[in-house]
Amino acid sequence: MMDKIFFRVLNMSLVSGYVIALILLLRPLFGRISKRFSYALWGVALFRLLCPFSIGSLASLVPVQPNTVSTRMLYEQTPQIHSGIAPFDSAVNRFLPAGTPQYSANPLQIHAFIGEVLWSSGMVLLAGYGVVSLFVLMYKLRNAEAVPGMNRIYQLEGLETPFVLGIIRPKIYLPTALSGKEQEYVLLHETTHIKRLDHAARLAAYAALCIHWFNPLVWIAFWLSGKDMELSCDEKAVRSMTLEDRKGYSTALLKLSTEKRIKCPTPLAFGEGDVKGRIKSILSYRKPVIWVSVLALAATAVLCLGLAVNPENPLSDGEKYLEKLEDSFSIAPDGVVSLKVPRGMPVGSHLHIHVSGRFILEDGSGMSLHGFEDVEEWVPGKYYEDRIFDQSPYGWHIEFDAFLEDENGVQIAEKSTAYSAMPVPPETEQVDQMIFAAGKLYIATYEDVSKMVAEEAAVSEYDSPYIGEIVSSVGEHYAPMEELQSNFGCEGSEVVFNGSGVAVNIDGKWMRFEPVD
Repeated sequence: MMDKIFFRVLNMSLVSGYVIALILLLRPLFGRISKRFSYALWGVALFRLLCPFSIGSLASLVPVQPNTVSTRMLYEQTPQIHSGIAPFDSAVNRFLPAGTPQYSANPLQIHAFIGEVLWSSGMVLLAGYGVVSLFVLMYKLRNAEAVPGMNRIYQLEGLETPFVLGIIRPKIYLPTALSGKEQEYVLLHETTHIKRLDHAARLAAYAALCIHWFNPLVWIAFWLSGKDMELSCDEKAVRSMTLEDRKGYSTALLKLSTEKRIKCPTPLAFGEGDVKGRIKSILSYRKPVIWVSVLALAATAVLCLGLAVNPENPLSDGEKYLEKLEDSFSIAPDGVVSLKVPRGMPVGSHLHIHVSGRFILEDGSGMSLHGFEDVEEWVPGKYYEDRIFDQSPYGWHIEFDAFLEDENGVQIAEKSTAYSAMPVPPETEQVDQMIFAAGKLYIATYEDVSKMVAEEAAVSEYDSPYIGEIVSSVGEHYAPMEELQSNFGCEGSEVVFNGSGVAVNIDGKWMRFEPVD
């Protein structure tokens, strides 16, 4: 379960990273027209950071696939990401560790576990910091007094900057040093925050920061969105003011910044910052031409909608359904496989699932695995699990096959995935040439037995030593697991029995391989 949550967060952060990067490029342009447009763009970034689901659409402006990384990578011999951006995929895939660790744990599983611990620890620490700082601030505000005749507005002696605190019933806290007109300007600004629900948006932004703290773009977005929030709030507050009123509003801001202001390091309270930039923006504010505002509003709407939806999935309904099924499939270290049959099975279809494979025993031989053999009917929405092997210090290879048939028994969709956790034999410090044949793993002796093979062939006319030809291969640092598979290539080379081992025809010479004890 933790793997699925962690990988979902990684996928959300990758997509959100693209959205934030695009907003950073467009923000100056939209901000020149009106700060409310640049602030509105951060809303779609917040949606992407917090919402784990989105629909697919041809109108999507996001090139990144929503499932760039998947938990099935943890069990693949050659794990790969699929972001939809080929150069990015190629660059990352070169650094992903191969899936052949010792003790039936892929290196990627170990890396994922470390990442999960670091991610959850950072999230708890950052969230804890926000909660503790909130209580500290509330303790400092214990002596605040309500302003007579005003609802949920308080004053505190020594407070150097106004701010909003709370979510359901937010309160405004003011310094006592404000004059009547200055207080009027400040309250106009703070009540504008509350009317726009900026206090709730800021809490949501802090929650997103806690979840995606490892993404530097999220920190940039958190800071800039706060800045745009203040600028757009100022813009709305002074929109109908005269130049003299805007000067008075700016003077009130300047007065609040002349002394060291109170720090409000909590998501539930935000004060005023970047006074110099805000005053400059207020005094230079010009109401945009209507047609420019209309175009900017339309562009903002198109961008928000396009960035909120995923790229359209070209797969059929049946293929999409089987992808959801495959995503739910997991293999625990103790040999328990589990899955949850998704709801929404295409009407009139029938689901078939086969889980099979083998794992390596201590003597190097293979043992077949089969899962869910007792299941006769797969019920949508139901969770299934089955133990198919005991924990082993060696390795395993499991194939997950699922397909849908229509009412006439015609196959309409199919999904097949292989998962492996295959170790290199622990007694070998360096990986030698290996082959898996006749259900056992063999390792090269580098002995030329061409003469012996010829002699055995002459006397074994009716008892042929022939096994077959190499049909597939894995990387040179991996241990082969499938029948007639090698880690040195040579597909099509003949394999024969040779004494207690086997011999392989490599470049015209028969090389001997002995079983792994």
